[in-house]
Amino acid sequence: MADNNVQQEQPAPEETTTATEAKISECDLTATIEQRGPQTADELATLFGTTSRKVASTLAMAISKGRLIRVNQNGKIRYCIPGDNLPAEPKVESVAETDGKAFPQPAGVALPVQKDATQEDIKTETVADIVQSLPSFTATREDDLILPSLHMANRELRRAKNHVQKWERVCAALRELNKHRDMVAGICRKSGQ
Repeated sequence: MADNNVQQEQPAPEETTTATEAKISECDLTATIEQRGPQTADELATLFGTTSRKVASTLAMAISKGRLIRVNQNGKIRYCIPGDNLPAEPKVESVAETDGKAFPQPAGVALPVQKDATQEDIKTETVADIVQSLPSFTATREDDLILPSLHMANRELRRAKNHVQKWERVCAALRELNKHRDMVAGICRKSGQ
C-alpha cells in the first residue's frame, strides 16, 4: 500500500515560471537607431534586454520595406537608417554573405556595382551583371541599374525563347538545304541561264 503521508517533491514557484523577454517593436528599435546611430543586433539586444536573434527578426520587415539597411563594417553587421550617418566605407551585403537569405530590394533601388574586383571575385555573375548585359534593360536606363519587375523579366524570357525557336527553325532549314546541296546548286544554275 502507498503511504498517504509521503509528499512528492514540488519545484519551487520561481523555477516553474519561464523568463519573459521584454516585448520590443520595430518602432522602438528604429527610434534607438535614429538616436544612437548605426547599431549591431547584439548592441540593440543588450539595450532592450532580449536576444540578438529576436532583434534581427523584428528588423527584417523594416529592412525589406527599405526603412532600414544592413551595412557590413569590418565583419559586423550594423543596422542603419538609409542615407543617415552611415559608417565609413559601407559595403552592402550580397546574398552569399547573408547565408542565402536575401531580403527583397524595394522597387526602384539601384544595385551597387563593385568597381575594383579581383580575379577571385569575378568567378560568378551577379544579378547586376546579368541585368546589365541584357539590352532590353540597358537601352532605356544606361546611367543606372534598376531591377526589372518579375513581369518584365518573364516577358523578356518569352521573347528570348521565341527568338531561339526562330533560329532553330532557320538552322533546321539550312541543314536540309545542305543535305541536298547539289540539287539546290543545279536549280540555281538553271534559273540563271
